[in-house]
Amino acid sequence: MYLTGLDIQGFKSFPDKVSLHFCEGITAIVGPNGSGKSNIADAVSWVLGEQSAKSLRGANMQDVIFAGTEKRKSVGYACVSMTLDNSSSILPVAYAEVTVTRKLYRSGESEYFINKTSCRLKDIHELFMDTGLGKDGYSIIGQGRIAEILSNRSEDRRTFFEEATGITKYKFRKIEAERKLEQTRQNMLRITDIIAELEVQIEPLGEQSEKAKQYLLMKEQLKILEINVCLEAIERLKKGMDEVEANYETARTQLTADQETLDAMETRLEQYYELVRKKTVEIETVQNLLHSTDGEIERLKNDIHLIENNKQNAVQLVQKIESEIEAIALKMDSLTFEGEKATQDILAIQQKQASLAEQTTTLETEHATVQATIDALSEGVEHIKQAIATNNSSVTLNREKINSLHALRENITGRHTTVQKEKVERNDAATALAAELQKLARQVTMAKEDTAKHTLRFDMHRESLQNKKNERAMLEAFVQKLTASQKEKQSKRNWLLELEKDFEGYNKSVKNVLREWQDGELANIRLHGVLSQLIHVSEKYVTAVEIALGAAMQNIVVQDEQDAKLAIALLKKKQWGRATFLPVSSVKGNVLDDPRGEIASTLGFVGVGSTLVKCDDKFKGIIDNLLGRTVVVDTIEHGVLMAKRFNYRFRIVTLEGELLNVGGSMTGGSVNKTNSFLSRANEIEQLTQEIETVKASLTEQAKLLDDKTREVGYVESEIAQNEKLLRTYEARIVGLESDYRHLSNSLQELHDAKAQLTQEEEKILLNIDQMAQEAERLATEIEKSEAETQALTVSIDTENVQLRQA
Repeated sequence: MYLTGLDIQGFKSFPDKVSLHFCEGITAIVGPNGSGKSNIADAVSWVLGEQSAKSLRGANMQDVIFAGTEKRKSVGYACVSMTLDNSSSILPVAYAEVTVTRKLYRSGESEYFINKTSCRLKDIHELFMDTGLGKDGYSIIGQGRIAEILSNRSEDRRTFFEEATGITKYKFRKIEAERKLEQTRQNMLRITDIIAELEVQIEPLGEQSEKAKQYLLMKEQLKILEINVCLEAIERLKKGMDEVEANYETARTQLTADQETLDAMETRLEQYYELVRKKTVEIETVQNLLHSTDGEIERLKNDIHLIENNKQNAVQLVQKIESEIEAIALKMDSLTFEGEKATQDILAIQQKQASLAEQTTTLETEHATVQATIDALSEGVEHIKQAIATNNSSVTLNREKINSLHALRENITGRHTTVQKEKVERNDAATALAAELQKLARQVTMAKEDTAKHTLRFDMHRESLQNKKNERAMLEAFVQKLTASQKEKQSKRNWLLELEKDFEGYNKSVKNVLREWQDGELANIRLHGVLSQLIHVSEKYVTAVEIALGAAMQNIVVQDEQDAKLAIALLKKKQWGRATFLPVSSVKGNVLDDPRGEIASTLGFVGVGSTLVKCDDKFKGIIDNLLGRTVVVDTIEHGVLMAKRFNYRFRIVTLEGELLNVGGSMTGGSVNKTNSFLSRANEIEQLTQEIETVKASLTEQAKLLDDKTREVGYVESEIAQNEKLLRTYEARIVGLESDYRHLSNSLQELHDAKAQLTQEEEKILLNIDQMAQEAERLATEIEKSEAETQALTVSIDTENVQLRQA
């Protein structure tokens, strides 16, 4: 937490507003003596709540307000605002920046603000508790302050350490609570005195109560009479209302008739309005037609003017075209003469070209005829040569085919023999493989049956293991829950025992006496203890007994009056406050007298308070004195009935803590059971019993958990053995199935090879027949080709003779 800014106005030597900004690091303020350096530190102390004018170097608090000088008048108030960075949330407020403001007027009125919100000085003190700030904090150390701190007593220096460790706030709250408790105790004493005084006034108050009851009865009768009067008035008003309703109905009928007349008039008015609108539309139509006619006339005038302009332009254009036609006519005469001359020259050239073309055509015809004859003869010779070559090639090729067919037939015949032999061998191998496959199939079936049995056993063991693990997990969870419950109960019991040991909740005076007695410092006083620790009450009656005892719960029980006198003298000497002591020798019982059992027979009666408390016999007189005239009932309704029946002669307390005192006063409301001394003792006893029960249950459950763990280990070992055996069977099945698949594939390959051999044999036989037919056909073609070759040789000799002649 950092100081980020300080605003001072009207404080001591700062008449005008001065703003100081403090950055990270060290900020030093320097200046000569008397310049007001110390006033800045005083301003910080003052805004943090300093109430001592002497600490601020003044006679009274108004001295901190600027008093004026020869040249400046005084101001009316002093105001200091200090801004702190609270981004680390050290201050218990939901702001990243906190501004504390203090303002003092010359009239003596003071105002305090936190972030511009009005607050109390107490709020500022509580805000800075345990932070090191505050008016008594160690963050502001003035001149000579260190030496003063070191020279103080250890008790005074302890304040600084408490502030640094963060317990000041709780110590302050503790002191405040003890102060309020002491004040409440004094108030209860005064209330007791008032109750005693009021008991004297019961008789007069009884008479007044009777008068009040008569008054209430008469008031009730008056109320009934007033109601009757009101009913009559209501009846009269109803009759008047009926007349008003009849008048209203007549007026409404007249209003309906008038409304119909008005509607008819509005309809006629609307018709007139509609006629006016139609006439207005017709007038607007005529006006629009008139405007459009005027526009059309103006447009025609413009068109006539435009036509006249176009006419003038056309006349000028005709004159220009006529001059151009005359120039073109002169030029055409010149070009006609030149064209006639060129035509004569072209005719002469065309005649000469025609004569040359006739001569060329004649020569080309003769040349083409001779060339065609030569080409025809040459083509015939070539065709004959090609036919001869083709026949020779065909004869040669056919002879080669015949030779190849003979060789291929010999190979195919040999292959046919080999195929037949292989078919026999494959057939034998297939028979052997089929037998082997049947054997493997039987082995695989047996192995699968064994595997299924072990798998079923394995699944049963695994299911059993899972169940046992679940049971073990439930046991572990229950053991953990029991352990946590034991720790929780043990912790709560230790806490309650620590409260009992430290006498937490008791008054300061009682606590100091008990601590001295516990430490053995009161050996001369025969002290038995505080009353709440000497009695035992059932949990059902704790609230009733505590309410009935009240402050007497913290009374200290001693042996006799001399011990009480010594203890009171010790309280005075040590200035520890006040306490009540109960000497066993002098306090006698005062039990409620009920010889005929009228009280015990009343509805809701639970018991007399002294009979519901268990204690040592020597303390019986004290208990009878405190609770002997207190009756416990179940509900407040039954308590009120009992108190009225017995005229409020004794105290009555309900099980929920409502108290009906002697004289008729009642006390009730919510009851805080957290600070109950008797509940604390009962709870300690109950927790002790529960801890022992939990320990026994924890031991039993731990044994069950160990047994279940051993069972889980046994089942896990069985599962491991079965799993190993199952893996063996599975591996055997995999091997057998692999062999079976291998043999099946081999058998299939043999069948496929056998089928292929059969197909190949059929193809071989077919090829042999086809090759025989092909050989016969080729021999016939060879003979035919040789005859054609001889005929072509004769024809080619004749063609050569004709070619030479050509």
